[in-house]
Amino acid sequence: MAKIINNLEKFTQALIDLVSDNSEAGKKKLEEIFGKAHAVYDEPKQSYVWGWFYSYSRQRSDNFKKAEHDLKFPDPLLRLQALLVFISEGSWATTSANTRLMLGLIKGVPGYDKESDEYLQTHVITALTPLLKEQLALLIKTQQNEMAIKEARQRELDLINQRKEKALDEIALFDREKEARDFALKQTEKYAVYFVQNGKKTSWYMGWYDSTGKKELLLANKELQFLLGKSAITHDDKIRAKIKAQCRVLLEEFLGKINVLVNPAPKELEGLASAFTVDEKKEGITWYDSLGRTHAIDLKPYPLVEDCLKKRDLRDKSNELFFKSLLLRVSTRHAVDNEKQKSLLQLMQKRFSCELLLTNELARLPAQRLGAYILTREKSLWFLYQCQDGAARAVNTDAWEEYHKMLDGLGSREPEAIQAEEKEKLRGLITKLSRMPVVVRTEEPVKPVLKINIAEFSALEKCLGGHLAKAKHNAKDTKEVVQVDKDAVAQKKKKLVSKYSAVATLFGAQVIEEYQKPVKPVITAAVIDDYIPPPPTESLESTPMDGEWMVNEDEYHCGGPSI
Repeated sequence: MAKIINNLEKFTQALIDLVSDNSEAGKKKLEEIFGKAHAVYDEPKQSYVWGWFYSYSRQRSDNFKKAEHDLKFPDPLLRLQALLVFISEGSWATTSANTRLMLGLIKGVPGYDKESDEYLQTHVITALTPLLKEQLALLIKTQQNEMAIKEARQRELDLINQRKEKALDEIALFDREKEARDFALKQTEKYAVYFVQNGKKTSWYMGWYDSTGKKELLLANKELQFLLGKSAITHDDKIRAKIKAQCRVLLEEFLGKINVLVNPAPKELEGLASAFTVDEKKEGITWYDSLGRTHAIDLKPYPLVEDCLKKRDLRDKSNELFFKSLLLRVSTRHAVDNEKQKSLLQLMQKRFSCELLLTNELARLPAQRLGAYILTREKSLWFLYQCQDGAARAVNTDAWEEYHKMLDGLGSREPEAIQAEEKEKLRGLITKLSRMPVVVRTEEPVKPVLKINIAEFSALEKCLGGHLAKAKHNAKDTKEVVQVDKDAVAQKKKKLVSKYSAVATLFGAQVIEEYQKPVKPVITAAVIDDYIPPPPTESLESTPMDGEWMVNEDEYHCGGPSI
């Protein structure tokens, strides 16, 4: 058999194998070694003569108890740590706890020559102990690193599983489009999804409603087409999970077109176009247009975007996808900063708008710019003036119905009490109406041409009365009426027409005169400094002359009813 002193490294590894043996037999053997060493160490305490002395000198009994307690755990790393901690404390005297334990361990390794305790103490233990401590420390560190890596992997797996579960939980499946739309408006942090087929029912489409209630229709991929071919919405949890996973893939592909850089470095901004950049410190978003120009995004109209920027980690893929879904509805067409908007507004007002002043003391108002409007109130009535030729001239607003409605909405307020927003609306409305000339048709009252003396037309009354009386005759009286000669009736009609032609001429002339009156348009147009009048229109056709209106007296007659 081999000697221990000649094979210290191998024997050291054998000791470590003995301590780290996780089998029941190995654990029991190690517990027996520690128990026997503990008993030998405490044996002098049982002496009647020197027991009191050894009770003070044997101070590591508690260390034995703690080590024996740790050995009961199945973790091999814990047993190695218990052995290293034990032999790293105390002394190495002949009767010390360390020496008693090392003798028990050495004797517990088979396959080596048996040596006396004295030889082991003087030659083996002193040479073996440093190697054992070094190997124990290295092995403990290695196992700790392995356990840390294993725990990290497990945490990562757990986190991945949690993310997967969360990602799948964020997808809500619905059978009907209306249910998906209603759900999306209430649960803004989830993706409401439903499925439809095309007209030929050959392909499936995934409909997605975002937090704003707007819809996107995406063609399902092959995997989703296959799953939906079996059943659009099933109650099988496994199939539903697969459907949700494919829906997530579609959303990631669709929203992946939105380029977002979080806290980008200066080099990343070189040549950047059609992308959003996020500054988490300033909590701001910038849009780089297709030409590489920067536009700061005002987040006030987008509270969900602002809230996500403040509360979520945008480096997380799940949060990044949700953030992109919100950026999908952010308008980048008119992303102009406030300063540019103000300067542009002032320029447009100066070039195309009018100036409006509100006052109750028109007389005390200093001279204003030519074309400026002045709105004042006198005795509960509104009056509009315009500065022309160095004076304030009244503006005809009779045809401005919208303008008067707006003034009625102001109630009894004085001009100085009108708010800035209302004043701006009035100014815009006056500008619009002043550039639209209104044609007003005015008609003078009809004056009577002739005075009719009804007494001169008594024959007409008699004629009309005769017709009325004949109409009241019964059928018997009618048969008895003597036939009148046709020539006599015609002669009578001619006389009546000739006699009362003045009546027909009178009423006909009134109608003709009314049509002959020309319409005189009254154009009310405000004069402003930059208004260019439109070109003159072609003249209207002339009104027919009096001679063109002919009346045939033969067409106006009064005769008896035909029989």
